[in-house]
This record gives sequence, structure tokens and C-alpha cells, in this order.
Amino acid sequence: MMFRLKDNATGTIEKEKETTLEIIRKDGSLSFLFHCKNSSFYCPHNGYNKPHYEGDVVEVFIGTDPA
Repeated sequence: MMFRLKDNATGTIEKEKETTLEIIRKDGSLSFLFHCKNSSFYCPHNGYNKPHYEGDVVEVFIGTDPA
């Protein structure tokens, strides 16, 4: 599955820094591949529960639908 990410506030897609997300399901695993045009990611921290929000961040929430 391939998705184009939109701005949360406006719903627009920024052409200069268009970002796509590809979700690949294979052998019981999920892989998330992000591609952001004309961008360089920055995060001053690494490791579990560090304040990654001080840099560029992507959050992925996974849940199940009991219905």
C-alpha cells in the first residue's frame, strides 16, 4: 500500500517536500518506508523514550479493530 502524506492542519500536499509512505506486509511482518523529497531528517537524540519531538518525527499508531 502506498500513501501520500498531507499537512495535518490544511490537508494539502506540499509538492516541494512531498512525502510518501509505503507499508509492506511480508512473512507476518510490517515494514514502513518513508520517502520525503528535498528533505534531510534531523533528530538530536536516539534511543528509546528520548524526546524525539525536538527534531523531525513520524509517529505510527497500530491498533486492532474488534468489529
